[in-house]
Amino acid sequence: MSGTAADTAKESLFRRTLQGRTLEEVTEASREFAHHHVAKELRPAVRARLDEHLALGHRVVLVSASPELYVGVIAELLGAHGFLGTRLAVDPLGRLTGGYLGNNCRGEEKLRRLTEWVDHLSVGDNKPELYAYGNSRGDRRMLSAADHPVDCGQLGTLGALRAFPRLG
Repeated sequence: MSGTAADTAKESLFRRTLQGRTLEEVTEASREFAHHHVAKELRPAVRARLDEHLALGHRVVLVSASPELYVGVIAELLGAHGFLGTRLAVDPLGRLTGGYLGNNCRGEEKLRRLTEWVDHLSVGDNKPELYAYGNSRGDRRMLSAADHPVDCGQLGTLGALRAFPRLG
């Protein structure tokens, strides 16, 4: 499933699982899950490459279709300078509606939001060199726009990003 159908299915899932929950409750659950994910699931090669970029003084932004409140926690844990993700709508009482605030941060939206972030860092016509890492078909546009695109998915030559160089 991809494109609009995937976006609709994802938003429907969010509506069923998150609607009516407080922002604080979901943020805390996201924090707990993020700590577990970074400790148990982050591949050493991915962490090593991230650390290289940070050591070189590169500005690092995590861009994901995951909910921004979760991506923000991961970014903080990894020492990234910024984060972009799918924004979740919150009602005036601080409860999630289950819907998006804007669009799902995948495909064209992911590239659009990253471009805005990069443009904010640019001085005049001097744009920063863009290294981009992706692991799903929703990352293809972002990788195609990067100066240094890298497939860090685990499917290798079977994956949707097989046209891009692989992370060691």
